[in-house]
Order: sequence, then C-alpha cells, then structure tokens
Amino acid sequence: MTRYEWGPAAVTYPDWQGTAQIDEKLTGDVDMYSLAGIDRDEWTIIGLEFGGGESGWHELHLIAVPHGTNLDADHIEATDLLIHDVNPVDFLRQVLHSADFRFRSQGMAGKTITVTALGDVPEQD
Repeated sequence: MTRYEWGPAAVTYPDWQGTAQIDEKLTGDVDMYSLAGIDRDEWTIIGLEFGGGESGWHELHLIAVPHGTNLDADHIEATDLLIHDVNPVDFLRQVLHSADFRFRSQGMAGKTITVTALGDVPEQD
C-alpha cells in the first residue's frame, strides 16, 4: 500500500517559488466532478495536483476523500485519483472563475517586495 504525506509543490531546483489561488466557477453545467468523471455522492475533492516540464503537462491528480469524511479533523487520510485522458490546463480553464499565480525568484523568498513603479514592454503611448 502506498502511503505518503501530501504537501506543498516541489521541484528539484526551485528557482521560482510562490503561491496560487483559484476561484472555482459555480455556474454552468461543468464542474470538477463532471469533468473528471467522479461521483460527487461518493467522493469529496480536497486537492488538485499537476505539473509539467519541457515535454508538456503531466497528468492531473485529484486528492479526494470518501463523501462524509470529517473534514474538521487534524489528520485526513485521502486517495490520490489519477485522472486519465484530461489535459490539466484545459481542466482548470473550464472550472475556474479566476486565478492568481505569483512566483518570486529563489533569492527573494521571505523578503518584502514593494512595487513603486509601473511599466509596459514594449512601451505603450
């Protein structure tokens, strides 16, 4: 049986580190469950995971618990569901209302960054 602690994203050489947030779309006919083919009466999705590299995007993984699991517990035992035949970027595009990704270079980790000027590349009139 495979057992591991699901934690933050990690790469071999973390040149850029940061955070991401997604506002899930709550309207329309498509949601995470229907796109992934997961029965919402059986599972509750509690995490999303995917990555990529020079050769393209890796598979989409949804971290889920059986429906009715106590989500207030300090320790949650979950299942990593590998979602086949789904492009992770297309999946996100269909389920998000908005997203924000912010990464800083490794040397800037832990520092306060104050933006004091704005610019355009190329310059605009």
